[in-house]
Amino acid sequence: MNSNPNQNSKKNNKKDKNPSEMDLNAVKDKEREKKLKILDEIDNLRVVENNHFMINKFNDAIKVAEDIIKLAKDANLDFIIEEQEAFIKQVKGEKAEKDKVSVIMDTFESTKRNFDKLLELKEYIKAHRLIIDFKKKFGKSTDLSVLLPIQELFSEEREMWIAFLEEQEKIKQELSNFNNKFLNFLKNRDFESANSVLIKVEPFLKDILEEDLKKKWELNRQQYLEKKENYELCEKVDRTIEESLKLKDQFIFEEALLKVDEMSDVIKNKKLIQCKSQLLETRQEIIAAEIKYNKLYLELAKFKEEFRYNRENDFLYALSRVCEKIIHISQLIGMSEIEKEYENSLEKITNEIEEKESKNRLEQKELLDKAKEIEKYIKIDKDVLPIIEDFSVKESLGDLSENIKEKLEQINTLLLENRVDTKKEVVNRVILKTSSGEVVESIIPREIFRTDDVSKDTIYNVRSGLTNRFEDIIEDAVITDIVPYNFEITGLSLNGEVLKEFPEKTLRKEGIELKWELKTIKPKERIEIKYNLIRRISRTIIFILEDQLKIIKYHSNINNLKPKGLYIAKIPFTNPFGAKLDGIIIEDIIPTSFLRFIEEPTKIIPVKISGFEFGEIFRWDIGIMSQETINFTYKLIDKNQFEEIKSKINELNKDGLENLDKGNILDALDKYKQIHSELLSSIK
Repeated sequence: MNSNPNQNSKKNNKKDKNPSEMDLNAVKDKEREKKLKILDEIDNLRVVENNHFMINKFNDAIKVAEDIIKLAKDANLDFIIEEQEAFIKQVKGEKAEKDKVSVIMDTFESTKRNFDKLLELKEYIKAHRLIIDFKKKFGKSTDLSVLLPIQELFSEEREMWIAFLEEQEKIKQELSNFNNKFLNFLKNRDFESANSVLIKVEPFLKDILEEDLKKKWELNRQQYLEKKENYELCEKVDRTIEESLKLKDQFIFEEALLKVDEMSDVIKNKKLIQCKSQLLETRQEIIAAEIKYNKLYLELAKFKEEFRYNRENDFLYALSRVCEKIIHISQLIGMSEIEKEYENSLEKITNEIEEKESKNRLEQKELLDKAKEIEKYIKIDKDVLPIIEDFSVKESLGDLSENIKEKLEQINTLLLENRVDTKKEVVNRVILKTSSGEVVESIIPREIFRTDDVSKDTIYNVRSGLTNRFEDIIEDAVITDIVPYNFEITGLSLNGEVLKEFPEKTLRKEGIELKWELKTIKPKERIEIKYNLIRRISRTIIFILEDQLKIIKYHSNINNLKPKGLYIAKIPFTNPFGAKLDGIIIEDIIPTSFLRFIEEPTKIIPVKISGFEFGEIFRWDIGIMSQETINFTYKLIDKNQFEEIKSKINELNKDGLENLDKGNILDALDKYKQIHSELLSSIK
């Protein structure tokens, strides 16, 4: 049998090799077989590994990969090690992503449940915020668009929110309609219907998103309550007056007066001027009727009550006359003890009147003398009486700081209690005597009102006078009106007739007193006095002269300029003492009805103090002043007039722009020249 040559050759080769080479080959063959075996095992594990990965068993897949790495290390299969390490990294990434999605989905489930509950409760805003918070929490780090359930929830929420906002617009429209009805009902004093509207809007306000609308309706509610309360009070006043007048007609005067007084107490803190005036007029009418009705004994009792009333109100002239009546009636009915008692009272009252008049004359003389003294350093306008007060520096302020700023702060503390007096009412005092011998004295504060008319000489007015509510003629009546100095009288009229001359006037500490003496006023006749007024600038000056602290309070006129509504006030202050004045503070109160421009002084910046009822306060901290004059000049424009100027300028500007749009440059330039002229005329 023939052998294969290749086989013989191999055998011969084996025989030719030495034993060491044969052993080496055997080892290599063995290692090769081992590697092949490991590779087979790795291939099998790869299949298992891949299956785990496909069904998201990431931990099992990682464990198998680690086993493969161990096998690969035994066989020095580096490429497989690298491959499996990369696989493990990939699996861990997938696992982390799946874990994150799992957390998101868990949160989504709870969010979905809460969202559904909120929808059931109609808490749409909370539901909307819930989804917004979910998006903020997960939307930045994860693409939520691939998660279908979440996208479905987002779509549902979006539709809900759009519907909610549409519903909000409907609610706002409903509230607007309700608001128009409410205001109309309120205007017509239909409070029942107005309240019905407030009740109807409550469900809408619970569902509305805008807080401003809720606040607006809260203001509506407050306005309703206030107007309803005032209306009901006025109705009560009308009923009280009607009941009181019925009692008066039945001559039950005490109960009638009690009703009026009780109602007056009820409304005394309310701004119901007309009701208060009606109650006051009713009270006077009842008293007048009681005077007529009562005879002798009843008159005596009434006059005693009048005596008490006049004594309490310090109506001395009426008190004197009542004493005379009581004495006369006491003589007629033989009540000597009462006669003697009131004769003594009359003597005391007469002395009291004389002392009071003497004191007033002395006080007025002192004030006029002081006014002449200070004419050297302030400008005093006609019909203005300045007040000057002297205090000891030591007693008023103690030890003064050497530091000028600190010293001014010390002096400034005096302003609050020593500021120039400003008032907004005229004190109207009436003393009248009827043909039946009745004497009535009354004091009524009459409020000063701002007018809508911006004429050259008046911005405010006040009405005074009296109505004869007695059944007999008023033989004599003396009306004295004290107009506060912070108002200048620019004109006056009596029963509609403009007067060129003032009645008798006296400058008193409280203001300028105008005295009207009237004769023969018929029953029901009305005497009406009207004052046209304009505000003055009110000034307080504090300074130290040697060891004396001087405080000067006075008021300065505001003078007309052209065009209408433009004013100027020049208020100089001069140091005439031949020595430096120390600690000078000058405070000016500019009326609220004006816009102001300060022309002088230019080197001092005033301190502006807001929140004062009567105007803007400018405090000039002068400090030390040598022998000189400081001029203070204010340009003022009435606020109503300013609005007219602004309206005119807006119209000119509109015309100018229209001309520019049309290419009419010259016409446009003319309009802007007019604007320039208008503005200049308002400040020059």
